Amino acid sequence: MRGIVNHLRRGMTLIETLVVIAVVSVLMGVLIVGLRQVRERGRDAVVSSDLRTHAQVMNSYPVDHRGAYPHFTERGLFSYELTGGGMSTVVSYFDAHRTWHIALADGYYDSNAMSDVFFPPEYRVEGGYWPMFTGYSYPCVFITGHEYWNVTTRIGPEQWRETRAAEVSYPAAKALVVDTWTYAGRVSDVGDLLREKLSVGFCDGSARRVDVRERYNGYERGDGYIFRDDGTVHFIDSPPMLHTIDGVRGRDVQ
Repeated sequence: MRGIVNHLRRGMTLIETLVVIAVVSVLMGVLIVGLRQVRERGRDAVVSSDLRTHAQVMNSYPVDHRGAYPHFTERGLFSYELTGGGMSTVVSYFDAHRTWHIALADGYYDSNAMSDVFFPPEYRVEGGYWPMFTGYSYPCVFITGHEYWNVTTRIGPEQWRETRAAEVSYPAAKALVVDTWTYAGRVSDVGDLLREKLSVGFCDGSARRVDVRERYNGYERGDGYIFRDDGTVHFIDSPPMLHTIDGVRGRDVQ
């Protein structure tokens, strides 16, 4: 603004002044957009690093537990007292998808369930977030048999069980940990849905952002609303990539 004033003192016309103001406004807008994109790329880099870490941990877990993926809750609503990493809480069966960090903290994360690695940057800056729930989701299909995730074979909670690494048919296409928190915060309409990518760590230890056109839809009824008293928490296929058709034997991306 001081430069504009100096130009006016040198005899700039009103039109020239307005042109200068318009140019400055455009440049400021471009700068703001650029800074926002830089910040988002930085946050996405943090998320990708976190997801790779978690994918590697969860892939090492079966090595230590006779081939089984993490499975620690019991059937029922608020039926299991979960303790670890300096935390304690009561959870329902499918709460495992967002409380797994407590269960694994002692054995794999230096007994720190409050580590930043469990919480995406957007989750942390919200303020007042509940650390009992991680922002990175462990797909529900890893705590039920693959037959539970197909309309022709689903029976009920008797199919809820641990799964094994050997059951995974498509490691590079099967989500093992998903940043559902950041994705949900950025998607508010169909336009966002088409533009925004979902950050995912896979069973082969890789992590990348997945376009909506690459993804397959999951089981439409989620965990199974008709068995709500047994501990279901998702009654539709949301959050995305947690309810793969055919469970661990299915694939989430093309």
